[in-house]
Amino acid sequence: MKGADLGYAAFIIYEGTEDFVDTNVIIAIISLFGTLAGSLGGILISAKLTNYRLQQLESKVDKHNGFAEKIPLLQLRMDNFDEKLKELKVFYDEKNL
Repeated sequence: MKGADLGYAAFIIYEGTEDFVDTNVIIAIISLFGTLAGSLGGILISAKLTNYRLQQLESKVDKHNGFAEKIPLLQLRMDNFDEKLKELKVFYDEKNL
């Protein structure tokens, strides 16, 4: 094989035999590996971003649940204030103040 022919083919030794592979095949194989690496990388980054966003949402839900636990306590306190206000109103009405 001449030196100029190596521009069109790559020399590969496989099990003791000499084969020539077209550069288009080599470029296709390299492109395949690049595509696979890019796809897997994109999938991993997307999964990490999704997990991060889920954690952020879970923390917001936990905050919201904390408020939901406090609301019944606030309602009880308001009911107590309402009762005391009624008692005071009755007291002042009796005294005619």
